[in-house]
Amino acid sequence: MNFTEEQKNKIAAWAKQGLLPAEIQGKIATTLGVRLTYMDVRLLLDDLQIVLDPKPKKVAIDAPLEAPQPDGVFVSIDKVQRPGTMLSGSVTFSDKMTATWQIDATGRIALAPASQGYRPSETDLQVFQQHIQSELQRF
Repeated sequence: MNFTEEQKNKIAAWAKQGLLPAEIQGKIATTLGVRLTYMDVRLLLDDLQIVLDPKPKKVAIDAPLEAPQPDGVFVSIDKVQRPGTMLSGSVTFSDKMTATWQIDATGRIALAPASQGYRPSETDLQVFQQHIQSELQRF
């Protein structure tokens, strides 16, 4: 693909802004109307002698669903879902014990405590389920 000097300057500017190749790929598609594979973008950057910043951006592994509630139960959702799950994340109960959770394709919630044999209180479980239900309504 041949790009004009103006287009090459835009691509270089995006790289200077710290965009990753995948983000540059999206900008090329939306702004310039050219669809390229990820590898094509990497080769294009190399051809244009554009060097990307080698420092990776910090990415949070978990994104909080909501702020901690007065009930003491804090739920977070994974940015990248675990294989075989529709939704997954972690929870900290009012007694500060933690667990991971997941929802499978049938809608069942599975809870895996960090401490073997731990069982949260009924109140904490009800609050946890309410938090999950409110988040599912966002989807």
